[in-house]
Amino acid sequence: MGGGVGGGYPLARILIIYVVHSTVHKIQMAKRRQPFSTDLNPKVMEASRAQEVLAEKIPDWVQNPQTFMRECLTLTLTKQQEDLFEKVGMLTLAKLMVRTHGEENVPPEIRELAKKRGISVRSGKGLGKDFSAAGLILWFLSLLADDRFNTKIATLAPTKDALKTVLWSEVSKLYGQVDEKGEPKFVRYFKDRLVLEAERIYNKSIEKGKDNAQCFQRTIKRSANKTETTTALGGLHADNLMILIDEATAVPDEVFDGLISTMTDVMNFAILIFNPTTTAGYAARTHLDPELGKHWILLHWDARDCERISPDYLDSMRHKYGEGSNSWKAFVTGEFPIDNDGALINMQWVYDAVDREAFVHHKEKTIAGIDPGAGGNDPSVICVRRGSKVLHFHRIFEDEPDAIAEKMARYLIDDKVDQIFVDSNGVGEYLCTLLRQRFDVVIGLKGSQQAHQHDKFKRRRDELLWVVRERFMKREISIPRNEVLQEELLAISFDEGLLDGKIKVEAKDSLRQRLGRSIDHVDALSLAFYGTDHTGELRVNTYIDPYADTDDEWMDDMISEHAWMAN
Repeated sequence: MGGGVGGGYPLARILIIYVVHSTVHKIQMAKRRQPFSTDLNPKVMEASRAQEVLAEKIPDWVQNPQTFMRECLTLTLTKQQEDLFEKVGMLTLAKLMVRTHGEENVPPEIRELAKKRGISVRSGKGLGKDFSAAGLILWFLSLLADDRFNTKIATLAPTKDALKTVLWSEVSKLYGQVDEKGEPKFVRYFKDRLVLEAERIYNKSIEKGKDNAQCFQRTIKRSANKTETTTALGGLHADNLMILIDEATAVPDEVFDGLISTMTDVMNFAILIFNPTTTAGYAARTHLDPELGKHWILLHWDARDCERISPDYLDSMRHKYGEGSNSWKAFVTGEFPIDNDGALINMQWVYDAVDREAFVHHKEKTIAGIDPGAGGNDPSVICVRRGSKVLHFHRIFEDEPDAIAEKMARYLIDDKVDQIFVDSNGVGEYLCTLLRQRFDVVIGLKGSQQAHQHDKFKRRRDELLWVVRERFMKREISIPRNEVLQEELLAISFDEGLLDGKIKVEAKDSLRQRLGRSIDHVDALSLAFYGTDHTGELRVNTYIDPYADTDDEWMDDMISEHAWMAN
């Protein structure tokens, strides 16, 4: 479960030193604090003893974040979360001791621990990484903010969505949680001093709190150049600085180079949080490179060790992905992927494609791929793209073809779709007829028919999905953040070099049995890319030179060439 403190320091000896020095630290922290008011939540402690209790408890909460989580936020923690918070407390105490006493006056183990750059956590999914990060934000702003020391928390991620809808949502939940009587669970003394805004949190009790004791968001694009990185990291210098990096493997190395030079004060550290979906990047190397790992406290969270993860969940993941597969490693055991595990689309390709910046020329047409559903719990799915950028997906839960077509038409009109590809098996053939009454270009494709490159693929469906594979492999696709799509992409396997030498992608029935549903999103995605990507003897040109000034109607020419795809 835990990866140790790193650098080979004996944990038992550090804990002994930790306990011995904590007494001195408690006295110093108590003296530093101004008198406290008595507006504590009486459910947690008696209001009449608020000052005395705070004088006793705050030093303990500073060096034991896990105690703060339980007593001030009334949280129940897993052993893995306890371990993380304990390591944060040890690191914080070591850094405070060095700042207070000087390097020469603390034991060598404490001095070396204080030099750590922070904590790197690789973890399976669903183990509470963002929940833990949210708790640390409230802990740091509540207890480390001080009028004498400038205090900041920077939250970094490759996309705004990762910060606002995930991490900030967790912070909001912890900050606003109430009990069955509607009373705040967060100790009122701290809650009333924190102001939670859409993109910032600050401690208003600290002088110039908005600037001096605040947590803020910064987005770091995967493709950020040196100038953009410098701009994004600007203003991060602080006496007390905690940098939380979510999805850390997707953050460019240049960012970490800048962070290391930013964390100049002894009381500065970073926390890296990620699923190990790739072996590339600085965050992954903290666990893979022993020399780099010496500078970090390394934690490894395996879902099989988490008391909140049920055997049924593990069984479902084992059935879905196969024990030992890359998806099992990244999502369950928190291990790094291997190069090949029979997956059609490499895990790293998928995660690199999420929110990838994609140039979309103004002449690009908007194209839709439609995978009709059987109704009920099997929805019809529309994938809409322009150029290499997938814009979004629509899901339609209707049973009757006419109702499905009507709802589809609304989405397609709103998206200003120019060209539509439909899986015309079964109900899809009738849908093509209905949609052609409203749209000029509706092309039906049947996955069971012969592939265009019939010497390479068993059937057209294999060819359809292979086009998607090549898009990901060549880094020529950008997909939105969509966990259902990602799960489907990572679930597909294939066989190459069968007896007839042709490629065969895993059958629909096999996928449906493992996933518990069809791969509707991937099927719609493959339809959206296949028709205009096929480069066989037709030599369809899908690339538009952004510097060309011609006004040729290349897409219209392409459509006329694709009569072979119609039913």
